[in-house]
Amino acid sequence: MPDGQADCATSVIGLGPVRCRGNERRRFVRYSHFCAQIQIARVSSPVNEKFRLQALAQQSHSGPGSHGNSNASGLTLHPPGQTRAITRLAPPVPPRTFGPPSTRSVELATVKRHRSRAARLNAQENGPSKKGLTLGARSSMNNFGAHKCANRTHNMPKTPNPLTTTLSQAINQFVHDGDSVALEGFTHLIPFAAGHEIIRQRKKNLTLIRMTPDLIYDQLIGAGCVRKLIFSWGGNPGVGSLHRFRDAVENGWPGPLEIEEHSHAAMASAYTAGASGLPFAILRGYTGTDLPSYNQNIRFVQCPFTGERLAAVPAVRPDVAIIHAQKSDQRGNVLMWGIVGVQKEAALCARRVVVTVEEIVEDLGAPSNASILPFWTLDAVVLARGGASPSYAMGYYDRDNAFYKRWEEISRTREGFLKWLEENVFLKDSASQAASASLASAGKENH
Repeated sequence: MPDGQADCATSVIGLGPVRCRGNERRRFVRYSHFCAQIQIARVSSPVNEKFRLQALAQQSHSGPGSHGNSNASGLTLHPPGQTRAITRLAPPVPPRTFGPPSTRSVELATVKRHRSRAARLNAQENGPSKKGLTLGARSSMNNFGAHKCANRTHNMPKTPNPLTTTLSQAINQFVHDGDSVALEGFTHLIPFAAGHEIIRQRKKNLTLIRMTPDLIYDQLIGAGCVRKLIFSWGGNPGVGSLHRFRDAVENGWPGPLEIEEHSHAAMASAYTAGASGLPFAILRGYTGTDLPSYNQNIRFVQCPFTGERLAAVPAVRPDVAIIHAQKSDQRGNVLMWGIVGVQKEAALCARRVVVTVEEIVEDLGAPSNASILPFWTLDAVVLARGGASPSYAMGYYDRDNAFYKRWEEISRTREGFLKWLEENVFLKDSASQAASASLASAGKENH
């Protein structure tokens, strides 16, 4: 009989002998490969072990004196004159790769398992994800995302639209008593409006974090909102001391204040470590200073490659980051330019993020290499025109240097500070909230 007309038989995983002739042989081989792939996708379990043993038994009884030679595809071809047995046995698959066999058809179950494989592997390595992407070491979004913290599940987007009606609503929802809060801004875009709202809502026992705490932190401390301050320098830039800060440290008024002081370089490195999902930051610093003797969070490690002694500080990971920026679009993407300090790192390392902006526009018109925070990194974007005053917002208004000078006299005494606080923060509550609500409503109507 010509070789092309030979009878063929198969012994493939649980199927009885199947015969085909001539040109059907090629189609039959493809079918046997398909069956083998089904077996590969199944888990090594007691049930599947039974199928595998049956297949081995069928292979051993395929014919007396059978001695196959293997071709490149792994098929065993028996000599002419005997029944040709085509057998493809899949190797056992390690357990826990997929779930248990489905009661539905094997083909459908295989397709479903393959489609869910990426999700299963991601969940095993980075933890379960509720309805978004798990950002961790395997994330491909390195620009914003290894970013937000390893071992955290971050819903993308956090909300369909993070634009919030009022600043009062945002602070009430996202800033809680006892939180660690970073209100960042390096001489520029300092979020004064948000800080005043925290005072109005009388938040308590906050741990404030800032590279350069200035007037807004002096006001928060004097209002009794702060329990601890983590910082690198404190003062009224170009003028002098922060008297409410000094009074709290020296006299415990309006309450005792715990401080943790670092260098500028250490704070910047700690923010970067937090945004990168790292547990601590390493820097070459603190040489010749006595800060390590007062701050137990400054430690030293030895470089495993060079043996050099380096300083290490814990990463900054605040509960809430609050920043001010120039623009947001209707979706909640935020654009800022000028001196941005560590605002971006603060937003990317925090658990919750509130942004106040000067205006909400249809198109950001962002230039190349602009600093943009995408909407899925933010929890709230609030329209707050003048929200950085008396600091400045580049392209919108200048720094109010006269107020920084007046603050020296305003804050020097407790009575003078409390009077200013009542007149300029608490009594302006209703008017400022009404203005914010009106502006936000106008922005949404335009959208």
